[in-house]
Amino acid sequence: VRVMVASETDASGLPSSSNSLPKAIPFINNGCSHKNGLSERAKLARYGLKDLPEEDRLAVMEDLLRDCSFDSLEKIACLISKLRVAQSEISFDRLSDPFSVLPHPIILKILSSLDPVSLCSSLRVSRLWQEMSSDVSLWKSLCHRSRDYRMCSPAAERMQLAKFTQNGTVRWKEAFGERYRLWRNWHSGRCTIRTLYGHKEGVVCVQLDGDRVVSGSTDTTIRCWDLQQEDGAGLLGHTLHGHSETVRCLHLVNNRLASGSNDFTIKIWNMERSDRWSSIGCRRTMIGHTNYVRCLEMGDELMISGSYDSSLKLWSLETGDCVRTLNGHTDPVLCEQYKEEESLCVSGSSDKCIKTWDTRTTTNVMSIHHAHDSAVTCIRMDDHRIMSGSLDRLIKMWDIRTGKVLKTIDWRMAEGHTGVVRCLQADSWRIVSSADDRTVKVWNVETAGRLCTLRDHTDGVTCVQFNDERIVSGSYDKTVKVWDFTLC
Repeated sequence: VRVMVASETDASGLPSSSNSLPKAIPFINNGCSHKNGLSERAKLARYGLKDLPEEDRLAVMEDLLRDCSFDSLEKIACLISKLRVAQSEISFDRLSDPFSVLPHPIILKILSSLDPVSLCSSLRVSRLWQEMSSDVSLWKSLCHRSRDYRMCSPAAERMQLAKFTQNGTVRWKEAFGERYRLWRNWHSGRCTIRTLYGHKEGVVCVQLDGDRVVSGSTDTTIRCWDLQQEDGAGLLGHTLHGHSETVRCLHLVNNRLASGSNDFTIKIWNMERSDRWSSIGCRRTMIGHTNYVRCLEMGDELMISGSYDSSLKLWSLETGDCVRTLNGHTDPVLCEQYKEEESLCVSGSSDKCIKTWDTRTTTNVMSIHHAHDSAVTCIRMDDHRIMSGSLDRLIKMWDIRTGKVLKTIDWRMAEGHTGVVRCLQADSWRIVSSADDRTVKVWNVETAGRLCTLRDHTDGVTCVQFNDERIVSGSYDKTVKVWDFTLC
């Protein structure tokens, strides 16, 4: 056996510190066993390599490896791999968790910058990370983010938190988990679809109130559906008869329902019921319009309606009398929204114009002429903008103060609708629209970016309503569909 070292040996037989060229060192058998002899030789080899410069040491190792067989080289390679793993484990053990030395507020500040998925992942790092990532303040702040993971209204947020409150303590992590699941499903279009059959002709208006759906049709009926019931007779709770022509518009607030029709009338219905009794029925009929009643919306005391007679009328819900008439449109009024607390109304018409009104004085506050290339079919507003849809297949957003167009959603640049936009609804962060292209689309209200497209109707979708959990849509295909985002 020969081992090459880069120094001479002195009288003791140990390598000197000289840096002369490597020479062979004979190992003399001193009569020990073979095992002890190998151990001694290994020690001598290590001594010989220890004090060599790195370059000479590598040269010796290279010569040694050339003398080894392939089997020996494979074993050496496996040994090197094991040494690397062992070394990495030692290095990891020597590292301290940075969270163990940071103040509590600093850790929470770091974790608060994580997105929900990363925050959930941090729960599995270690016990310390799990404890810190479970801090109530982190999940509470996610629930209170101004734009993401919010419910459709402050009232809806209070109701949602109430489900996760016990003895005055809110389980913020669970509450956020439900919100995040809804947010994810809305953004990806993940939902279950339930189809309600019953109308004999096309459905042109729907309302959604919790687990209750109300729909109106060209078959002149209004049908009430209980979503808590299984498919069957219990699902279709009541059918209301009273109008003699197409039911064009509905508005449901608590147990009061208003309906407008092509028979020129508006009817107010009491929808109160219990498990043992029902007082559902028509309580008042309002007559005043001289053409189809196309749209209406109730406040607490007043209701406003728009008609093909080109006017908007303000009605007392207590007496049923028309108290004011708003004139200004030159063609049928097709859509409107009413904010009673602000005495503000916005309307859209076949004259391609959008108007805002002060309902106390009937003053036309602002007009946007030629807002679209064709009739304005649907309209909504919030504190900052007006949103409109049209026969021209576009959705537009307008500054509510100046009337300046802010964004346009078309089918070419923004994956918009390819058919007439029939309806749109909006809340604080999303718009839901429907069209003759048989689709329902969901949009981000701030960016106008499309979140998802829902397809299941076999004809144009005439109407939509939604809350945080569901979309309800009606179509010329005679069906009402419930798109449920909670079950995925």
